[in-house]
Amino acid sequence: MDQSVTIPALPMPLHWQSPPLSWKVADGGALTIMAGARSDLFVDPQGTAAALNAPCLVGRPTGDFLLRARVTVDFAATYDAGVLLLWEHERVWAKLCFEYSPQRHPMVVLVVTRGVSDDCN
Repeated sequence: MDQSVTIPALPMPLHWQSPPLSWKVADGGALTIMAGARSDLFVDPQGTAAALNAPCLVGRPTGDFLLRARVTVDFAATYDAGVLLLWEHERVWAKLCFEYSPQRHPMVVLVVTRGVSDDCN
């Protein structure tokens, strides 16, 4: 089921590439997403199975625009994250993450995937 999402401040329609457990758009345009347990976007370079089940709300912009976002996360478990994603297809993408580290501290992580994922904390 393809469910379109409209956020007035964004210059394009959006759709769920992979749907979340729940989501809502507040009157002011704030988007809230609840992901399921163990959802992720990561293609392990060691050859283990890829995790491509994180909720992804995507759209194709036309023309120039400026995006400003504030990401907040209710950190409950290691690797919980809020993410901004640049998506080409399931083996080519990049994500900027605000993530909960194994040391129990928020950190910024960049993951670039070109066939396999490479991350930098």
